[in-house]
Amino acid sequence: MKAKNFKVFFTAFVLLAIFWCGEFFLEAEVAEGTSYTQYRGVSYGEKYLSAIKFRDVGSHWAKVPIYRSAAQGLIFGYGSGYFRPNSPVTREEAAAMLVRLKGVGGDDLQNNGGTGGSWASPHLQVALDEGIITEQEKSAMEKNPGRYAQRQQVAAWAAKVLELEPDYSIGYQLLRSFKDWQKITSEYTPFVAASVREGVFAGSASGYFKPNASISRGEMAAVLDRLSQRLAEDRGLVFAEGKVTGSEAYWEETPSGRKKKVEVMVQKSSGETVLIKSGGTDGDYPVYRGGKLGLSDLLKSGDYVKMVLTENGEVLFVEVSASASRALTGTFVGLDLDGKKIYIRDFQGKDLVLPIQLPLGVTINGMGVEPQDLIPGQEVSLTVKGGAVTAVAGILDKIPDIYGESRREVVEGVVKNVSSSGDEITVASGNRQLTFRIDSRTAVIKRGTPYSPKWIKAGDSVKVQTVGGGYASRVEVFSGEKTAAGIIRGRIEGVSSSSGRIVLSGVERYFYGGWYADTGSLVLKVSPNAEIYDISGRVDVNWLEKSAAGREIYAVIAESFGSPEAQSIYVKSGYSESRSGLVDEIDFSTARMYLEDGFGGIIIGPQTSVVRNGRLISVEDVEEGASVFVETDRVSGEEYGAFILWDDFIPTGWSLIRGEIDEVDDGEITLSSYSLFDDNDWDEPSSSSKDRDLEVSTEAVIIDAVDPQNPKTLEPEDFFYTRFTSDYENKFAVALVYDDLVKGLVILDGEPSGDRTSIGVVSSASGGKINIDRVRDWSSPVGEWKVNRYSVSLSIKGAAVVRKGEVYAGTGVRSGDTVFVLHDMNSVHVVFVQ
Repeated sequence: MKAKNFKVFFTAFVLLAIFWCGEFFLEAEVAEGTSYTQYRGVSYGEKYLSAIKFRDVGSHWAKVPIYRSAAQGLIFGYGSGYFRPNSPVTREEAAAMLVRLKGVGGDDLQNNGGTGGSWASPHLQVALDEGIITEQEKSAMEKNPGRYAQRQQVAAWAAKVLELEPDYSIGYQLLRSFKDWQKITSEYTPFVAASVREGVFAGSASGYFKPNASISRGEMAAVLDRLSQRLAEDRGLVFAEGKVTGSEAYWEETPSGRKKKVEVMVQKSSGETVLIKSGGTDGDYPVYRGGKLGLSDLLKSGDYVKMVLTENGEVLFVEVSASASRALTGTFVGLDLDGKKIYIRDFQGKDLVLPIQLPLGVTINGMGVEPQDLIPGQEVSLTVKGGAVTAVAGILDKIPDIYGESRREVVEGVVKNVSSSGDEITVASGNRQLTFRIDSRTAVIKRGTPYSPKWIKAGDSVKVQTVGGGYASRVEVFSGEKTAAGIIRGRIEGVSSSSGRIVLSGVERYFYGGWYADTGSLVLKVSPNAEIYDISGRVDVNWLEKSAAGREIYAVIAESFGSPEAQSIYVKSGYSESRSGLVDEIDFSTARMYLEDGFGGIIIGPQTSVVRNGRLISVEDVEEGASVFVETDRVSGEEYGAFILWDDFIPTGWSLIRGEIDEVDDGEITLSSYSLFDDNDWDEPSSSSKDRDLEVSTEAVIIDAVDPQNPKTLEPEDFFYTRFTSDYENKFAVALVYDDLVKGLVILDGEPSGDRTSIGVVSSASGGKINIDRVRDWSSPVGEWKVNRYSVSLSIKGAAVVRKGEVYAGTGVRSGDTVFVLHDMNSVHVVFVQ
């Protein structure tokens, strides 16, 4: 054999030997009888690598999330190898990226596409259908495309993508740690809190969240990366981790020439073994190792890897971890300390059995607990070192009492008072009265659903959890016996003490200082807990049966299974007087209440029922300065308070501010010569400053009522744009403010003349007009409500209407509503539906 031929033969033999040894080596890594799953690279591996190997992210902090997100098709480059990681993301781009996370694309997008022809329309329609964005947000994006997405918007949308519940507890506590948390728009706040709790979003190193700042493409890639694993199943992906137990490269002869092939054996953390083939017909896949992005031949035996796999058997991305320490997430199933094992179900639904290293460190919401305190079903994050679990961090929304420091006092009682600012409640529990601080972090629950802390009212039955220091971490609100559906009066025709029922004739219902015919006759059930009084003191149903026939009573009633039930009763001895006004003074030493009209004093005491915002409260809780309606029983020249009606026509947390628009900025306005609505009047501030800066919600309802007959509604973006045109400078405006954020703005041509405050019942609402009956007008000179015996017809075309906490433009008022309106005798500016 010639030397040249021998060398060729020897080389071929060596290559065959290497190939055979490689196959033997890989097979030897798998235990006898163990089966393994095979994966391959993508068929266009080299082109795939080229598409995500951006030339401008090599030194960027988010380069790995960028590579990983791009490999999954969640975010794209600009072509020519550029990604532009520091460029801001538009709202439409952010929504489209989040839609891709949900696994919606192709035909789904075409079938659900919106109108208008914009590239973003189908994505926005799917985002709306999936509950990621609101109809108002979709409309704003289609009307003003190209606006940059705000951090608070993306954080809220991310929470909705994960289908997280609005967070009013732990997330709020975390959110409050940011110095600028109060700048977050209230509509986004509970969802931003959920994103912060889940670790999807974080703040800056200096402690700011920067809710209104734009979000860069690099930051967006990091957000997508944090969300991706939790939504992997929606896109047919599997995220896995493991150790490379064998790696071999060899050459294969194919019809198109010699091709390099690579086979890698990986033992996953779940114990499963997989074989990944690449090269030739098996394609290839991107690998990030040691700061370099390449193909499968970068992998080496012993590498610890994180893999993105498809359910179709392809590998999209592999990252070599620099450390053997890693984190796993899932839900806790069980614990075997004797066997030194922990049972976990990952977010793809797979059950894992992992060894643990004792002593095992366990925390719940950052607080150290015992391993036995872990609760099946709770979310956990595991720290794995050297193949064993060394620490478990658990998360719970509601912290059970089993955790040492988390044992907290629980107080049950009735809310006696809510501070004017809404940040404190006083609760009567037994013979104690306790005051608790509440804020947006307080978890308030009513009928099993989240309830705004601003909606807690005096008279509510509550259960308060406190963590000490007078702070309420959770408040459960109950509809107890002390609800009040109305106040009636009638004459006693008969009483059955055995059944607790009273037959009344001439029944009338009270409405803010007036009586109106109701049912005529009525069988009234008396609550077993009802308090019954006449001028001499407390009596009972037996006394009514024996001594009160033919006498007139006042009764505060609640609805009980569709029938009225008396919660309190006052038996009248003299004749009625109706009064209204502001409480000037309460002197409990003489048991008298004085109104600002200078009246000589109303005798108040246990016989006086007080109804505030549909709840019965104690007479001791009536505050000086309150605007009240009082019905008295006049006997021998003295007036005894039978009942007091005290309603907050403007709900807690809302305020009205008016003035001239001095400046419009991006997200803010400045009102000059401003005044505040207080005690049914506009009051100028006592401070020397006559200007007031107000932050405007990005979803505020803004009404241009300069022409009251032809008002128009503005998108906030369009209104902010007028800072360049000065269209609204020096115009008069009324701002509806909730939690220091403008939620509604009515722009007028000038300060309205004949400005009036009224309450009444809507008899009809149509064609942009409402007719109001039972009208009461506030009289500033005498400080009381005056009965207007005529119906009033007013236009609400340019009105901001507040109904159940939402603001509407010129709509939202229905026949039968009780309304509190600010108007100029012709047009309504603001309506609060009671």
